[in-house]
Amino acid sequence: MQHERQSAFTRERQLAFSLGELLLVTALLGILIGLGAQPLAQMVTQQRQQALLGQLRNSLQHARAQALLLGESVEICGSAQATSCNDDWSSGWRLHRPGRDQALQHHRLAHGEHLHWSGFTQRIRFLPNGTSPSGNGRFYQCRGERLAWQLVLNRQGRLKTTTHKENAARDALCRSKSSHTPET
Repeated sequence: MQHERQSAFTRERQLAFSLGELLLVTALLGILIGLGAQPLAQMVTQQRQQALLGQLRNSLQHARAQALLLGESVEICGSAQATSCNDDWSSGWRLHRPGRDQALQHHRLAHGEHLHWSGFTQRIRFLPNGTSPSGNGRFYQCRGERLAWQLVLNRQGRLKTTTHKENAARDALCRSKSSHTPET
């Protein structure tokens, strides 16, 4: 009987982990999580930047389509609020028909997102024929001192996303203090 108790006790001890083994596994998990955290954070940042590019592209295409459909000019401008334009694209944008208070669309940037516009004018106006004669320029977003993406608008109202090579050639846009966004 005592031999049976000792065998059962020994079996139970063999099923458990020692404190040293638990500490070792915990340390290894911590190292693995630490190694994976930075690439994961970079991936999340890249996905957010691509989402912003998509939202901006959709808004510009929507503004052009509305101008064509309504037969009226439609303007898109930098705006921190839905009620008026302040020509500061770093906070968001507003889509409206000039001379009317009501916004057709408003997009406010999330905390930590920064959008830059470099163009002939600060506002983009699509005419009833879909062109934007004075609105040509480029939107861009920085990732550290490098361009994450650029979206180029031509006078015909068409959009083009630039290539990695084109972005690398214009990385200087992100090196000035006014357009630098810290890398996350």
